[in-house]
Amino acid sequence: MKKDQNKPLEKSEHIALYKFIHNKTAVISAVILFLLAAVSVLAPVLASYGFDTTDLMNVRKAPGSLHILGTDSVGRDVFTRILYGGRVSILVGISAMLIQLFLGTLLGIAAGYYSGILDMIFSRIADAIMCFPFFVIAMSVVAVIGPGTFKLVFVIGFLMWPKLFRIVRTEVMELKENDYIAAAKAMGMSSGEIMIKHLLPNVMSPVLVSSTLSVAQGIILEASLSFLGLGVQPPLASWGNMLSDAQSMSVLANNWWMWVPPGIMVALTVLAINFVGEGLRDALDPKVRG
Repeated sequence: MKKDQNKPLEKSEHIALYKFIHNKTAVISAVILFLLAAVSVLAPVLASYGFDTTDLMNVRKAPGSLHILGTDSVGRDVFTRILYGGRVSILVGISAMLIQLFLGTLLGIAAGYYSGILDMIFSRIADAIMCFPFFVIAMSVVAVIGPGTFKLVFVIGFLMWPKLFRIVRTEVMELKENDYIAAAKAMGMSSGEIMIKHLLPNVMSPVLVSSTLSVAQGIILEASLSFLGLGVQPPLASWGNMLSDAQSMSVLANNWWMWVPPGIMVALTVLAINFVGEGLRDALDPKVRG
């Protein structure tokens, strides 16, 4: 009997997987993301130099046999820093997403289920964060606590959770009116059990899609803040602080290899994540599958 009850769920999972696999754009994007993550993890093996190794005899050297993507303003190998920078940028995006996922899901379920004063408090906090431009708050906070990789992760995570909070809260407020929630209460299940066993699994589809897109957003925000000198600090490499060299007009005009490769990596990664997120949304949406 239990096996028969699991068949609809298994069928739904198979349909979602089938739909995603047959989305060529999403699959190609997923492969690109896997390759980017792999080369970033294998940076110490693939790179011929250290990320902070300088060659003062080859400053701003154009791409050649010795440095395939040239060198930057202090003689560091651009290709090496691209590889190591991917580790930092992707890690910042994923770490910031996990903070958003924890706060947005936890507070969203609590606010949507209990409503009342708890919903009002959490919603007003989310509204207060969202009513100010992100960069205004982020720059103010970083100016107080100082720049740094881990600080950047927490700034992005703590300032971007309201979007996921609103998604989860709306879903839970609709779900809690269903008959099976009333039946669970009648059976004596506690509020915590209802939220974990019934509400959380049913909000995972929109949460998964939103979390995927949050990684791309985190990478863009890291690049933007590092470009302004408020994020990842040298000599540690990230795609964002590599782009900071593009603030110089002489670099823009004469040293394209110092800013074009990291710019392409940011654009390629963000586009791939967005396509994967759209593929997941289409695969998990029952209306689209129908």
